[in-house]
Amino acid sequence: MLSERADLISSVRSVTLVLRSMGGIAYTTGSELDDDHKEIHFSTDYIGGLSADRVKHEILGVVRHEMVISAIMLLGLWRTNRAFDRCTVGNIMGWGHAREA
Repeated sequence: MLSERADLISSVRSVTLVLRSMGGIAYTTGSELDDDHKEIHFSTDYIGGLSADRVKHEILGVVRHEMVISAIMLLGLWRTNRAFDRCTVGNIMGWGHAREA
């Protein structure tokens, strides 16, 4: 089991994919309804700038990445830093060799 403390584990009832014009690529957040409902916001500007042969792979890769981040937050590992015993924040977030301060 990844977390021995049940109080660190929250629930997620739904995940909604929001496609919209915005800066950056994507991010995950709680919804306006409550934090049990997550939203992945994905930039249509970013998608529109991709070559036709990369669109499918990029969309799947970004959505998978955001779902992993949601799972880490869900299990309380982000908060307790337990996800990073062998892996830096930079590895998970794709920041290369960056380390959490």
